[in-house]
Amino acid sequence: MSTLGACGSPSQSASEDGDNAQQSGENGQFRDVTKLASQASSTMDAKETVRMTIEVDGGALQGSPLAETQNQSCQLDITNTRMACEGATSTVMTEDAIYSKVPEMGSTEKPWKKISMNSSSASGGMNQMGQFQQFSDIESMLPPGSEITDESTAELDGEQTTKYEVVTDPNKVVKQADGDVKSRYGALAENMDGNVRTTLWVDSEDLPAKVETVSPPMTMMGQEIPESTVTVTYSDWGAPVDITVPPENKVNEF
Repeated sequence: MSTLGACGSPSQSASEDGDNAQQSGENGQFRDVTKLASQASSTMDAKETVRMTIEVDGGALQGSPLAETQNQSCQLDITNTRMACEGATSTVMTEDAIYSKVPEMGSTEKPWKKISMNSSSASGGMNQMGQFQQFSDIESMLPPGSEITDESTAELDGEQTTKYEVVTDPNKVVKQADGDVKSRYGALAENMDGNVRTTLWVDSEDLPAKVETVSPPMTMMGQEIPESTVTVTYSDWGAPVDITVPPENKVNEF
């Protein structure tokens, strides 16, 4: 089992002790959010599979009949980069394509819509995939530029966990991150007035048990978007998952 802390040996120098004091709390937990995210990501990858429930409150779809489509129950195969989600809509994601099934919007013979990653519609599919995959990417949820403001022990569903409070300044992320993370937070920095607040619960195996992310209101293309809260609950780390790509005779290419 890996640990989120770093214990010093008696032979460490005073400067090394000082560095560790900045990174670790009384129980050895990381103070450095990058090290915390890296360690959690490593333990997640080692488990290879997980189940997640994703609940969204507020945001762009607040008050819309489509709001409930944001709430999903998902299975993730980390090793093979496959994910299947069920809710008001059904989605299966692979490295090659995204399959979606929306009740009453497809034929009974071919209820699934497919977006291939090499098609002209791939950008929309990749955005959808990215939105779901970020919930399994702890380094994306706690990007460079974030700061741990508090840590404590907390009971979650009868289990002892370490609870971290994290604040993320989108402007700092843009300066320190790169790739998709930088792009996503760049849009937030331009349109959001405030910081993203994240609460992370980590279990005794250094695995995320729950993440709650609160994003402040923002304005995009002249539209006011209310504050949103996304809660992701993780379970069944390492347990078998059942992710089945729809058969071709049930699929319409988008």
